[in-house]
Amino acid sequence: MITKEDKKKIKEMFQNISINDRVKIKKETGEILQLTIILEGKITKTGIYRALIVYREYEEFIPDIIKDFIEGSGDIEKINFIKNVINKWDIFYSINIKDDIDFLVEAEKFNGLGYRIKNININSPYVWSGSQFYIMGKFGNDGKFIKNLIDKQSGVAVLLKGIYNMGFTE
Repeated sequence: MITKEDKKKIKEMFQNISINDRVKIKKETGEILQLTIILEGKITKTGIYRALIVYREYEEFIPDIIKDFIEGSGDIEKINFIKNVINKWDIFYSINIKDDIDFLVEAEKFNGLGYRIKNININSPYVWSGSQFYIMGKFGNDGKFIKNLIDKQSGVAVLLKGIYNMGFTE
């Protein structure tokens, strides 16, 4: 469960976030904006939120999807699979989003609240990886928490801040 106090902390963290690898973020945010156009037809805040979730879930496929789209040879199965993820997101999570902080809360719920368990109690790498608010610790593919495992993907808060740093406004 995420409380009002948790949301207040998340807002403060997002306002004060520092991006660790600006070169990586610039590349990733460019891909996210391209993915937003592929999925939505235009860049909107809702479209960016959707693309952030898809990017975080399937980062390894995104360059191929963008390339295929540009070349006009898109893999319909991959696009449909991604649209199914978006549908799940829309049905269960996006209805609660009024602003960026709500998005970050819902993104953490989407990934799971396991990082908030007392014996773990770290900031979710899904949201904060690549910032000063996450150092290490991650659930492995087997569902067990590994305290020395480092999430190498950028978190959605870092990616969203990177998009704003590029000059996005709605």
